[in-house]
Amino acid sequence: MEETTSNGEKMSVLNKMINVFTNPAKVFASLDSYKDWLIPILVIIVVATGRQLVMQDLEIDAVKERITRNEQIPEEQKTAILEKIDQDSQGTFSIIKSIGGIVIMTFLFAAIVAGLYFFTGNIIFGGSTSYANMLSVYALGSLIFIPEHIVKTALALSKGSTTVYTSLAILLDPAESSTLFFTLANAIDVFSLWKLAVWAIGFGIVYKFNQTKSWIAVGFWYLVGIFVFYGLNTLTGGMLG
Repeated sequence: MEETTSNGEKMSVLNKMINVFTNPAKVFASLDSYKDWLIPILVIIVVATGRQLVMQDLEIDAVKERITRNEQIPEEQKTAILEKIDQDSQGTFSIIKSIGGIVIMTFLFAAIVAGLYFFTGNIIFGGSTSYANMLSVYALGSLIFIPEHIVKTALALSKGSTTVYTSLAILLDPAESSTLFFTLANAIDVFSLWKLAVWAIGFGIVYKFNQTKSWIAVGFWYLVGIFVFYGLNTLTGGMLG
């Protein structure tokens, strides 16, 4: 299916997925199909699954390291947990479980974030658009995850570690990763800012808001997410990374 932009130019979903990297305003002016959110989300799931398969060993090693240095876990429990991780990471079932987790979390996260944007635009700011449009804005903007995954996976594989950064955290000591300052520095990430910019453009276009109001909306929820992550990471003794 093809949709028509405000200039009368038709865009397929594939063209939208390509143009969102270079001309997001043009893309968000032509949202008109459930395919605008469904297909990008499916593509993201495929890419995330590929990354998981490639990074599985490094990810498991990183989890084991966090468990080993977690002072909140008794030593006798650490041994049992590490053995359970080794058992669960073997065989076809572990792969199926990982893929299932990626599918569920990708759809769930998209639904939640789009809902927060929809609530902010329609209820708080008094605008008017459909939830499907906000879901499309989120899904298309999330395609920035693709170059992010490629770059970070390449860096991780070359380094042999998941501890890689494309943020201001690269200037800090990774040993301080559980601190609030490090978390805030890591949030100032090249790819995160790129996604926020695309989402703000989409938010502004579907609601016909200026970019100041749009950045306030997406930026507010990004900050909320940062502090939620920090809180959960603190409660779990740094288990989230």
